[in-house]
Amino acid sequence: MFSPKDKEVLSADDNLHALIEMWDENIFTVLVDAKLASKIREGDVVIVDYYPISPQSQIPKRIVTKILRGKASEALWTTYKGYHKKQGAIRETMQTMHEQQHEYMD
Repeated sequence: MFSPKDKEVLSADDNLHALIEMWDENIFTVLVDAKLASKIREGDVVIVDYYPISPQSQIPKRIVTKILRGKASEALWTTYKGYHKKQGAIRETMQTMHEQQHEYMD
């Protein structure tokens, strides 16, 4: 968490930001909605609003809007990580097939 109240953080605003690890192993720093700033803890599973900032822009908001804990957080994390693992297996299979096809053609 990056809080403007932290002595080691110099801030131009009063917003709390969080460094989050995504289910697909990406890492982002996002804004935490002010209503959740006092409630979020390290290790929480969160939902980030990725809707566009306006109808004219495709830039996502990237704001933590929900905190999940307990069984809800475990279920969501397991679902997303399972999807990521499955996609990786599909990519590996496709890569192997591609390599085999090139070996056959050589």
